[in-house]
Amino acid sequence: MILQLTGLQYYDIKKLKDICPGNAVDIIREPIKDMPEGRAYKAMCKGLMIGYIPLVSTIGRYQEDASSDEKVKSLNEWIEATKAVRVWLNSRETYMLESKWTVRVKTLLYNHNGVYKRTDNGKVAAVAVDFEDVPKD
Repeated sequence: MILQLTGLQYYDIKKLKDICPGNAVDIIREPIKDMPEGRAYKAMCKGLMIGYIPLVSTIGRYQEDASSDEKVKSLNEWIEATKAVRVWLNSRETYMLESKWTVRVKTLLYNHNGVYKRTDNGKVAAVAVDFEDVPKD
C-alpha cells in the first residue's frame, strides 16, 4: 500500500540531501503526539524527521477545500490508503507489541506552485512510502 506522508513542510528537508526511492524510512510510534482521532506515527529517514502518517480527519479537511472532482477522487484514494495503513499499524502494535516498522520511499512529489507532481523541479513537497505488508483491497 502506497501512502503519502504529511508534515514534510515542517522539517528541514534540505539537510536530507539524497532522499530517493528505495531509502529506508522508520515509522515510529509516538504516543505523546496522539490525538483523539488517532495514534501518532512519525517517519524518520537517515535520522531526520520527514513527517507523519496522516490522520483521516486531516485529509478530510483537505477535501473540504478541494477545487475539482479529480482532487476529491485523489483525496478519497489517500483516505482509503490511510485507513488501511492505520488499521494495520494499530493491529501490529496492539497484538504484536511492535512500535517501529521499516518501509521504503516509493515516490517523491514536488511542489509546482501548490500542485504536487512527480516531475522533479528540486522542491520536494511530499514523500510517499510503500507499506508492502498492508493488503490492497
